Amino acid sequence: MRTGASLRLLFATILLHCEPAHPGDLWASFCEQICDDLPRRLQRMNFPNPSIEDACDYGLY
Repeated sequence: MRTGASLRLLFATILLHCEPAHPGDLWASFCEQICDDLPRRLQRMNFPNPSIEDACDYGLY
């Protein structure tokens, strides 16, 4: 299951089509779930021991 990738797509769709009042708050509330697969991706890119904060930063990229 690709939960993180699916949630990133949903988040982008919400931003593009729904105009949420506080997108930053939405991101802050769910960034860990949205980016749950990114620590592994960062490790494959030779980023040793990425934190969830690193993953969330990368998720915004």
